[in-house]
Amino acid sequence: MQIGSVNFVKTNEKVKNTDVVKIVANDSKTGAELGTITAEAAPKSIYNQPLSIGYYDRLNSTKYRKIVLPHMHITDLGVDESVRNQGLGRKLVALIVKESKDRGYKGKVIVSAGNGKIFENSPLPFYKRIGFSVNDKSLSSRLDFAAKYKTPFDKSIQVFMTLSRDAAEKLLKSLQRI
Repeated sequence: MQIGSVNFVKTNEKVKNTDVVKIVANDSKTGAELGTITAEAAPKSIYNQPLSIGYYDRLNSTKYRKIVLPHMHITDLGVDESVRNQGLGRKLVALIVKESKDRGYKGKVIVSAGNGKIFENSPLPFYKRIGFSVNDKSLSSRLDFAAKYKTPFDKSIQVFMTLSRDAAEKLLKSLQRI
């Protein structure tokens, strides 16, 4: 199946006092759902931390948990197998970047990775390809190793990846072609 014309439908709801944005991509001819992305709006820190990015180690207390604020935090992204590798995931992320920009968050978006998941079907290579990165070199190399050899990542660590400003601008430009 190839992607033809796609309708993007955005909904916004409150979940536990958090603003949650969901965007669904539907085939405009059949109405079939082709992909979906969910992101939480984070206008301020619930941890009272300054701007930065990193990871959180539950076993050894906080290594550093400084979150780039304000931002949109992608919590879920899925694209139907029949239309993967055709740019739909990139467009969904671009729409979240646009949402971040529209809210005055300057296009800042983060995604979390790790948590002991086996990287067999990991979205990590996809996120890295479109410009997300980890600011800690040793942690980044451990994630790369886990992704390359499809091994579990440390269960105690929650890794936060940010989207570079250049990558955010590039994604926003790609929306002009929709």
